[in-house]
Amino acid sequence: MKVINLRLEIGCISFILRKFHDDTYFWDFDIECLMEKKFECFNPKHYFCSLNKTDLINLVEYFQTHYLGLIDNQLTESQIFMPLEGDFQIKCMEGEIDNIDDGYFSISLMFNNGKPYEDASNCYFGFESVVDIQNIILFCQDIKTLLKLSS
Repeated sequence: MKVINLRLEIGCISFILRKFHDDTYFWDFDIECLMEKKFECFNPKHYFCSLNKTDLINLVEYFQTHYLGLIDNQLTESQIFMPLEGDFQIKCMEGEIDNIDDGYFSISLMFNNGKPYEDASNCYFGFESVVDIQNIILFCQDIKTLLKLSS
């Protein structure tokens, strides 16, 4: 079972590969939010998401563009990233990154919890935390490895 972890100050978000659909290049993941004990009650622990190849490539590019923009002092916030299926949203925000080996920034993660009733819009719940640049780099490397293994 392949697991891709995004370690945050508040805990860890684990993307656990459930299934790869080689005919459509979609990956199904179970997402587990493993929070510090005092925050566990605020967010559901389990989600499902389905990401295609373009979603994964764009997610890596999104993170890289953000942290490189912070290094160059050209960027403070990025637009919201949402994959095709709309299972979650990510927003990268301000931080301090001196170089590729040292720094951090704030990140907001919102997870789709479905609709309260048939004609309603999806409801998203989530949190904001701080992520270390090295943890983002490792997360992106793991996504790139997953893409190579599935080629």
